[in-house]
Formats: sequence, C-alpha cells, structure tokens
Amino acid sequence: MAYGGEGANNLGNGKNKKSESVIHYTDPNNRSDPGNVTIDSEEVGEWNIENKTLEVKYKKGNKVVSRVNYAGKWTVTREATCTEEGKGTYTATYDSVDGTQKTVTNEVGSPALGHAFGEWVPDGAGHKTRTCTRCNEKEKAVDENYVAPKPGEEPAEKPDEKPSDTDNTPSEGSTPETDSTAEETVSYAPLCVVGAPAYEQTVKDGRVLIAVPAQSASLTGSLHALKELKAKGAEVLVFRTQLCESTVSIDTLLAQGAETTIFTLTHTKEAASLTVGGADHTDLLNK
Repeated sequence: MAYGGEGANNLGNGKNKKSESVIHYTDPNNRSDPGNVTIDSEEVGEWNIENKTLEVKYKKGNKVVSRVNYAGKWTVTREATCTEEGKGTYTATYDSVDGTQKTVTNEVGSPALGHAFGEWVPDGAGHKTRTCTRCNEKEKAVDENYVAPKPGEEPAEKPDEKPSDTDNTPSEGSTPETDSTAEETVSYAPLCVVGAPAYEQTVKDGRVLIAVPAQSASLTGSLHALKELKAKGAEVLVFRTQLCESTVSIDTLLAQGAETTIFTLTHTKEAASLTVGGADHTDLLNK
C-alpha cells in the first residue's frame, strides 16, 4: 500500500504503466511545466525506520516528478538479548513503471537490550550480588556497608554437655580445672577480582602480581588474605589492568587495620584508587 504520494495519479494502486502513468508536474521554482509529464523511470530511496516506510522516486529523465512512501512490514528474524543485538527485515512492495509490482527487503539490526538487574543482595562476607531478571547474569561487587565481626563477637556453639557419673568435686587444696572454650571462628574475605571474568596471579621475587585482561576492574579482599601472602614471602602487591598498573607495600596495608578489614584497589581505565576499611588511601599507591 502506498501513501503520501504527492502528485501521483495512478501510483500505488497497481494500475501504472510506463506509457500511461501521467503526473501533473510543477517544478520547485513554481514555473508551470506545460502539458503532462510521462514517468519513464523510478529510483528506490531510503527506508524510514521510524515510520516503517520505503520512499520511491518517480522520474522523467533526470527530474524527480513524484515521491511515494510505501508502507513496509517489519519481521523479527532474531530477538535481541541483553548482550547481543537482534535482527529483522523490512519488506515493502511498490509499483514499478514497467507495470509490475516489485518487493524490496532490507535487513537491519536492533540494539541489545542491556541487563535488567534486580536489587543488590549482600552475602555477609564483604560482597554483594545482583541478578538480571532476563538472563540470570550475576554481577558481583564490594559491599560498602559490610562490617566485619570482631574476634569474640560470635563464639562457636559449645557441644552439648553430657551428665557424668564421676564426682568431679575438687579435693581440698586442689585447683579446679577450667572448662575449655570452643575455638572461635572468624570469616575472612578472600582476594577476588570484580569486573573481569578471569585473572592471573603470580608470586616472584617478593612481588604478588595480579594481571587482569580488562581496562577497568577492582581487586578486593581482607587484610588477612594479604597476611597469608606475606607468610609466603610476598612483600609488594602489584595490580595490573590493560591501561594501568599500581603497586603497594603489603606491610603498609596491614598497618591500616585488623585482619578482617576489607581493602579495595580499583582501576578505572588509567586511574587508580585505594580504600581500606572504607577510607581513602590512594596516597599509599605507587603508580
């Protein structure tokens, strides 16, 4: 179906023929062209994606004497996902000057939808995750509201005490034995990289190198995790991304808080920043 064909007599209804299609033409300068103009060619123009129409120009010689917009049909050939673009085709049928109807098809892409993440859910160990409601992709980040428990705040449960037939009453002059307490457990956040699917860690000559194949990423964990690296001979922590490399002394980091304290070393393209326990310590970095 054609519409918007200003000045067209028989276009868009399947009746046009090269020898019979006549258009009354007035040029852009408003000079009347005597007599009628016979169409002798057409030119398929551009798709109007917004209106889903195809413009066809009808000519007499090199002059465009009419423009007709033919309604097109949009067909999805591949649905867009969160990370991949979709594809579809526009199809329109127009009247040709040779008396036939011709069909034009144009394949175009539609943009990826992007993730639709839900609410952040803390894991209770210094991080939080959220899940895409469309594809279930998970995103992990440092939980800035996390406060690590202090040793002794959450003692382990004692085993059930069983009655004993033995008289444990201490004799005169003896020192009563004290009950042994259950060993306290403390949760330490391990080292992890946020913002990249993989990373490489090497320890050599007292340097711990964590290399990430991304322009932006964060290295985070507890100071206890750094203490374990120091016990293996590491003295310096090196974090390397594609556009930035920063180093920091492990001893300097350990002096900033308790073993449960969380540190985060972030690279955003060429910029680096460091927080320890939520406080900014970027000045400790060597870049």
